[in-house]
Amino acid sequence: MLNQSYLGKYNFLFVVLDSCRYDSFKEAHTPNIDRYGEARLTNAPAYFTLPSHAAMFRGNLPSNPKLKGYYNRRDFIMFRFGGNMLNPLHGRKVGIDFDASQAADLPDGFRQAGYHTIGIGGVHWFHPAYKTGKCIYYFFEDYWYKEELVNVDNPESLKHQVAKIGELCVKDKRKKFVFLNVSVTHIPYVIGRKFGLKAGDRRSQVKGVEHFDEMFPQLIAKVPKPVFVIITADHGDCFGEDGLWGHPQDHPILHKVPMVVFEAK
Repeated sequence: MLNQSYLGKYNFLFVVLDSCRYDSFKEAHTPNIDRYGEARLTNAPAYFTLPSHAAMFRGNLPSNPKLKGYYNRRDFIMFRFGGNMLNPLHGRKVGIDFDASQAADLPDGFRQAGYHTIGIGGVHWFHPAYKTGKCIYYFFEDYWYKEELVNVDNPESLKHQVAKIGELCVKDKRKKFVFLNVSVTHIPYVIGRKFGLKAGDRRSQVKGVEHFDEMFPQLIAKVPKPVFVIITADHGDCFGEDGLWGHPQDHPILHKVPMVVFEAK
C-alpha cells in the first residue's frame, strides 16, 4: 500500500481519460495497460470535467465501496488533505497526508514536497483563457496546453501531449508529479472517424481508449522510474440512455468510470 514514505521515493503519473465510460474502457483492447493491472468500476465525483477534476485534485478520487484498497475510500484514502472534516478516520488507511492549511491541491502539495509538477491539458476547460478552470491548472509549476495542437478534433493530440511530457520530464532531476488530461476519449471521439464510426456510436469512444493504450508505452517511458500510476476518468457520456447524449445533465451512467492503479519500476 501507498504510504508517506513514497514521497521522494516514487514519481507519480495521474492520467484522466476525459469522458470515458467504464464499459467503453472494458470493451477496448488494452494489452499494454493490462500488463500492469485490471481496470475496476468506480464512481466519479461529478458528471462533468471542471468539478470532477477539482474534487480529484483535492484527493476525492473515484471510488467503489464494494472494492478494497486503492479503489475504496472507506478502506483507503490515497491522498488526504488533513483537517477536522476527516477526523476521526474510523480505521481508514491514508496514503499521503497533505497539510490542508498549506497545500491547496495535489500539484501544490507535491510541489511543496519538492516535486517537479507537470500539468498537460486536453479539453477546453484547461485553456488558460478560461479563468473558471484555474482551480485545475493554477498550481502546476510547468503547465502546457496548446489549443492549436491539442483539442477534441485533432487525432494527433495525444502524440503532442506525450512529446511535451518527455520534454518537460528531462528539465531537471527532481521527482515528478505528472498530470495528463486525454482529449481523444471526449466527444466527438475523433479516433473513431478513422474506422468509419460516428460520434454517437460508443465504439468511437472505444477506439479512443485503444489509441491511448497504443500510446501508453511511449507515455510511461517518458516518466522516470519508479512511478506510481493512476489511470481513471472524470465522468462518462450518455449514448441514448433516457434520451440523453454526452453529459448535459447528471445521470447515473455518467459516474461509472474505470480506474486502474499500479506501480511501475
